[in-house]
Amino acid sequence: VIVLVTSCPTDPFSSDGKLYSTKRNKQFHGFGITSVRNIVKRYNGEMEQYYEEDTKEFHTVILM
Repeated sequence: VIVLVTSCPTDPFSSDGKLYSTKRNKQFHGFGITSVRNIVKRYNGEMEQYYEEDTKEFHTVILM
């Protein structure tokens, strides 16, 4: 189990449930999560991501 928790002042999910970047140059950002998701899928793992409004924390949980 891998658990990553980071502070995040606003909900990083768009209204359609996708993550979006607030970085200026969006062309070169966002590949990290996609790569991790592909590796987790390749090894039949599970990955969950969610935002907790109360604590202003973004969570990623990976089960392998």
